[in-house]
Amino acid sequence: MAMFKRIIFPTDFSESSAKAFSYVLDVVRSHQSELIILYTYRLISGADGRYYGNKISIKREREEEANKQFEQLKQCYPELSDFEHHFLTEVGFVSDRISLAVERFNIDLVVLSESIQQQLKEKWEMSDENLPGRFHCPVLLVPSEVVNEQETVKVG
Repeated sequence: MAMFKRIIFPTDFSESSAKAFSYVLDVVRSHQSELIILYTYRLISGADGRYYGNKISIKREREEEANKQFEQLKQCYPELSDFEHHFLTEVGFVSDRISLAVERFNIDLVVLSESIQQQLKEKWEMSDENLPGRFHCPVLLVPSEVVNEQETVKVG
């Protein structure tokens, strides 16, 4: 029986997330888990965070871009088809969307790349110590340097 039946991996499609993704696949493979890849974004534009356009067109553009990135992931990591997996694109703050997904999908493990960890620390004043308690399930923090760069495929 798998220890982690469902694993969620929030991504921002950064280099850090790409490096962590191969590590996530190893965890998924070893536990025969279902993988949920979550991309979150905000409906804002402009450097000051204010809204400057049509929300519907911004949403459409962001979702189209996310779908392209998800397709690239599938091409770069063909072994992804060996596992049950889902791609989620959601509007909102990453910490809120992770928390909701943990509850909604009964997630057993949250895997955070270094870039997502940094976003959570900067925007929500979380530290490595209090981050795991935020999501009510185990959290695996993957620093960029742990992943063998020769095994990493650049997505994006």
